[in-house]
Amino acid sequence: MKKRVLGILLTLCIMLYHMPITAPAAEIKSKLPTLTVNQSKVAFAGHEWWVIGDGTSGVYPQPGHITLLSANADSDFKNVIFRNGQNTESQGYKKYSQYSWTYYYANNPDGSTWATPNEYMGSTLQQKMVSLANGIPVKEQAVISPRSLIGGGTYQNPSADGIAGPGAANQKLWALSEAEWNTINNATVQSYGNGDWWWLRSPDSDFGYKIRQSAIAGHMPSGVAHYDAEARPALCLNLSSVLFTSAASENGKGSATVGNNLISAEAPTGTVKFTMKHRGLTLTVGATPKQSTQTGTSLSFSYFGATTGANQYISCVLTDSTGAVKYYGKLADSSNAASGNLSIPLAGVSDGSYTLNIFSEEANADLYTDFCSELVTMKVTVSGGNGTVSEFGGTLVHGHEWNETAWSSNTTHHWHECTAPGCPITDANQKDGYAEHTYKTEWLENNETHWHECSACGIKKDEATHTDDNKDHICDYCDKVLSQCSDDNKDHKCDYCSKVLSQCSDDNKDHMCDYCDSVLSQCADDNRDHKCDYCDKVLSQCSDDNKDHKCDYCDKVLSQCADDNKDHKCDYCSKVLSQCADDNKDHKCDYCDKVLSQCSDDNKDHKCDYCDKVLSQCADDNKDHKCDYCGKILSRCTDGNKDHKCDYCDKVLSQCADDNKDHKCDYCGKILSRCTDGNKDHKCDYCGKILSQCDDDNKDHKCDYCGKILSQCDDGNKDHKCDYCGKILSVCTGGKATCKDKAKCEICNKEYGELNPKNHANLKHFPANAATKTTEGTIEYWYCDGCGKYFSDKDGAKEISKTDTITAKLKSNSQAPQTGDTNHLFPALALLFVSGGTVIGTTMIDRKKKHYE
Repeated sequence: MKKRVLGILLTLCIMLYHMPITAPAAEIKSKLPTLTVNQSKVAFAGHEWWVIGDGTSGVYPQPGHITLLSANADSDFKNVIFRNGQNTESQGYKKYSQYSWTYYYANNPDGSTWATPNEYMGSTLQQKMVSLANGIPVKEQAVISPRSLIGGGTYQNPSADGIAGPGAANQKLWALSEAEWNTINNATVQSYGNGDWWWLRSPDSDFGYKIRQSAIAGHMPSGVAHYDAEARPALCLNLSSVLFTSAASENGKGSATVGNNLISAEAPTGTVKFTMKHRGLTLTVGATPKQSTQTGTSLSFSYFGATTGANQYISCVLTDSTGAVKYYGKLADSSNAASGNLSIPLAGVSDGSYTLNIFSEEANADLYTDFCSELVTMKVTVSGGNGTVSEFGGTLVHGHEWNETAWSSNTTHHWHECTAPGCPITDANQKDGYAEHTYKTEWLENNETHWHECSACGIKKDEATHTDDNKDHICDYCDKVLSQCSDDNKDHKCDYCSKVLSQCSDDNKDHMCDYCDSVLSQCADDNRDHKCDYCDKVLSQCSDDNKDHKCDYCDKVLSQCADDNKDHKCDYCSKVLSQCADDNKDHKCDYCDKVLSQCSDDNKDHKCDYCDKVLSQCADDNKDHKCDYCGKILSRCTDGNKDHKCDYCDKVLSQCADDNKDHKCDYCGKILSRCTDGNKDHKCDYCGKILSQCDDDNKDHKCDYCGKILSQCDDGNKDHKCDYCGKILSVCTGGKATCKDKAKCEICNKEYGELNPKNHANLKHFPANAATKTTEGTIEYWYCDGCGKYFSDKDGAKEISKTDTITAKLKSNSQAPQTGDTNHLFPALALLFVSGGTVIGTTMIDRKKKHYE
């Protein structure tokens, strides 16, 4: 009996251990959840972001958008400088001095310079924002609405968007301004990482090299441009394409896997992520006419044209009449398959009317946005685990009707064609009856061809025209007699096999074969008597085509040269018989009277170069002192009236000059200039005459007229101001504040700033003393004489009271010390339970024994 009771207890324990635990529903809903400014978080581009603005309130509210601010100081955002700087001058860096501060800061990336280093556009921080934006996945970049920051401000008077310097156009990521930081007004959102300081884009209003920062506990100090802090990007996210929202955790869509049942859905909590429609994702869902109205425990469809690649799936959701997502599932992995079949199980789906939405989905990691195609929709009514489809919104595909009485084929296979219109199957290997041909071994033939035939479909193989390569009038393959010898073309040979049947002859001497009319010879005149030597036929007559006065063929002389028209050439053959000559130099040929030349004066001496006839006289019509024709100099320029021009030709002979610099022309006495001081050196720029003296009425250490530095600022009384012009030259600096005394300025020797409670003036160490039964003891501690406080650490960071340093006297009845091990409470209770059960069981058995004794 004891064994039976113990066995029952053991069985109950095993059953409880193996009892299934109900899986939690996936956190997913249609469209957007309720997002609350400064409370909600969104996963995007690999990071978590606070929602700091919506369409109507918060930071940068834009209709249909939310404004996001990075929630965590991730590694990408750490240790960023506002603008690179160095303490030495070099190319690409510009000097900036203010008060006692001098440093060199980097120019903008486009080579332009800044007015003050705390300008946002072109800064290292702004370029970091551009680099971070470029690193965001392309699809997520596309849903960020760029923002253009208005410029035109200075550090004393920033622009409407809180920056100094030029504006920054089309910024996908940007730093917050001081005004936007104030709008948040939430210490939790304003904190970043482990109390890290982070950059704003707004300048300090007093210093051109400082920029506003957010620090711990909502404090907003200013930081020097080349010191590092954290970058904290913000962005404006367009929500117009959001179809679903889910939890950015294992409780979201990631809990669904391909091949399993649909999982139920509930509203997401915590950080959320979006599924957005993207036109680059495509999907076509197909159904036969029967499938478009099918009923079953699972629904079957085909798909094609799906987007492939990493993280690509075919997914679906079931929504109720209000559009709320009730179930979600991944149906197929389409990373490598653009087409295939889908099965949608309905096990576990509650009875009701739903809209089934099927889509191509790029399901990315928890901190990234998911993307999907247009939804393919239909109605599904579920009752008792069976679903019925209606209003199918996909593409109707084909239902086959195979023609089994006729075959189609190619060179290797045969098959039956579908006779129903619009059949989508184009690959023969997917058609009915597809099989390889089987051919008979014997030849079949007709008068033209021979072939082998498939025993199934009757298609011909190896069909070819009869061939007789050995020309024996018999087919080389099937032995069919094809022809007999004949000579239809009268070439004395068999037209087919080329066998010689006769020879040519020419009995009538007409140069042709009497049988075949083949030309056997040609007429020839070897003795050049204009007749054929074989048949005596006259072949030609004497002629002189080349007009050389002889027969071109037999060389017989036919005529002689003559020149009746006196053109110096033969009237028949055009041979030149003489040349023109002009012995009397009258410009004409002495034989034919042809004019051979005209008078000319190439050497321009006013006479004909050939016959010496005088042709012209010297003249100077253009008044250049030279003959217009022969160039001979006829006169020289003179300036009798001293007007700098020739009295004859008006040529300018000289220019006014003032070699003695008396502002008058040395030649004609004309006044040429007046005293001027263009370079403001108090002297005439031309003659050197002193026109004025330096003066400094506005006490800016420079001449009011020429800008020359007349003196330098000096702080002889060390009050941080110039003794001459009153300009502030420095601020208190140096020294170290302690918990007792403020820092002392190393210039004016005055105290300034605040006490430093962490810098103790005289921190003394006291070792621990053990307590006895008669005296109290002390712990190890440190005491500062400056502030009179006690601390438990050597750095003076952990303050304690004086009573905390005292340990009590020892008691005479002290018990053994606690071990501190409380982790075995549950096993002890378990042992107690088992022991109690054993006792109860033993007692029951004893009682039964006594009852039956």
